[in-house]
Amino acid sequence: MWRLEIDNIAGIRSGTATLEPGLNVVQASNFQGKSSFAAAIRTVLGATGRYDAPPLTEGAESGSVTLTTEDETYEVAIERAPDGTVTQSGTPYLADETDQVCARLFALLDEDNPIRIAVRDGADLTPLLQAPLDIADVDSRIDALRAERRDLEEELSRAERVTERIPAVQESVTQLEAELEELRSRREELEKQAERTDDDLADEVVEKRSTLEEYERHIEQTEAGIERKRERLAGTEAELDALEVPAVDDDADVAAKRERIDELERKIDLLTRVSQVSREILEAGELDLITAVDRSLTGDEVECWTCGQLAGVDRMEQRIDALRSELADLRERKATLTGEVEAHAARQREAERKQREAESLREEVQRLRLDVEESETELEQLEENRDALEAELAELESDLDEREGAVDEELTDVTVRINDCERRLSEKRQELADLENEREDLAALRERREELDAELTALRNRKRDAQAELVAQFDEAMAAVMDRFAPGFGGARLRLQTGPDGDVERIDLVIAREGRETTVDALSEGEVELVGVALALAGYRAFDVDERVPAVVVDGIGQLAAEHLHNLADYLRDTGEYLVTTAYPEVGAFDGRTISPEEWDVVSDDAATPTD
Repeated sequence: MWRLEIDNIAGIRSGTATLEPGLNVVQASNFQGKSSFAAAIRTVLGATGRYDAPPLTEGAESGSVTLTTEDETYEVAIERAPDGTVTQSGTPYLADETDQVCARLFALLDEDNPIRIAVRDGADLTPLLQAPLDIADVDSRIDALRAERRDLEEELSRAERVTERIPAVQESVTQLEAELEELRSRREELEKQAERTDDDLADEVVEKRSTLEEYERHIEQTEAGIERKRERLAGTEAELDALEVPAVDDDADVAAKRERIDELERKIDLLTRVSQVSREILEAGELDLITAVDRSLTGDEVECWTCGQLAGVDRMEQRIDALRSELADLRERKATLTGEVEAHAARQREAERKQREAESLREEVQRLRLDVEESETELEQLEENRDALEAELAELESDLDEREGAVDEELTDVTVRINDCERRLSEKRQELADLENEREDLAALRERREELDAELTALRNRKRDAQAELVAQFDEAMAAVMDRFAPGFGGARLRLQTGPDGDVERIDLVIAREGRETTVDALSEGEVELVGVALALAGYRAFDVDERVPAVVVDGIGQLAAEHLHNLADYLRDTGEYLVTTAYPEVGAFDGRTISPEEWDVVSDDAATPTD
């Protein structure tokens, strides 16, 4: 059992009510606090704020709702600041943001329910239907996992390449250890000869010499790098200067030449067939097959099979020879035109290739010039630092030379070399240790990659399963609506619009009437509200809202007839532990607990302000 105590919420100045498990009906006329009671439940559950403003009574400075259950007491307070802003605080029934959003969208079905409003307005339902997934940040987590996996792949590739250097680094460590041992032995000999200890001046000289050697090496490397870059720059510029880029104008006659080639091919084909057939008939002596032949002592004459006139066979042979000569001339003209067209195409291709090559060379020249300028600036700074250090070192060495002999000088040199060798050995040992750690980390990196793949698959499946379940639950809810209420339209369904990657980008509500798709504009107000309730109920079931909040509230469906309101209450009775609905007295009695607001102090008792 739930007990609510209400103070300055919407149109209720003060009032109490008890909810029993099952159906609870707030039954009263207009302006008696029915909708305000629904707002009070919404407030104490913690579902006010994201989609609705806190429902503080107009003119009041503060308000509150207290919910007492069998186990706990929850209270939410609302305050009006001096600047007019309204805030709320306290301990609502729902503390988790996802639970609050699921309750507001899919369990608290008052007239201002965001799902019902979106259906009523024909608005995009996608942000609302996917709000629980968005709060869980599924997409962001998927993107983060994808980015981590890309970084992991790069790390794996880098680690595999790096570990190949272990043998060479190990050899360097061995060589440096041997060199350091030799230098230390020499230093011991020199120290015995000098029979003295190093003073601060010698230490400073050693340090500055070591630093100066570092500068010299760096300057030498930088100069060599600049020289290489200049050589590459000069070579690239020479290559660019030597490159000749021909310009090929479009041949306006190319199209005409191609048309002429096609025409010549047709004529060649025709003359070839005529000439070949005529020649074969003459050579085979088979003129009798196609015409009459008059054979005489003076020579054979034939009747032309086209005009019927008599002509000598030798005359026909001459004509066929003329056709063959004409055929050869046509072929020669075709070959000439074909060669001209192909030559123009080859020149055009070569010009384009040279243009691309020239552009690539110009970009390379620009990049090399910038590299040279940057390296020259760096070299100037290095040389300035080196010159300053040389001056300091010269002064120190002059002082030291006055106090030390040849042995001390050699000892200083050996000490510098030892310091340098120790530094290089330390760097190489650290590099070797890092490489061995990289090798040890390869297995862990590969294992992490498998974990990321599994997590990505689970997240994608979670989102797609929720969307598929939402569609299935809406189909089931609409089937029940069609069966119970027999509305005047053919049904409704959810259509998932997917993107190139297969993820759902939009969820559309499709209304069917008389076998065609239509919009909610074609439905009556009552039918629209039924669709809205069915859609909210689908979300209620798809996101397991009954496990988050045990109450379902229905308000502001006055568009339905009395029998439909009773039918709706029966349909929703088993949806949650507590079902709260509002109704006018004329609708008649319900099979459940009736809550009368007669004892409530409402705004309409002292003003004409509506409270529903």
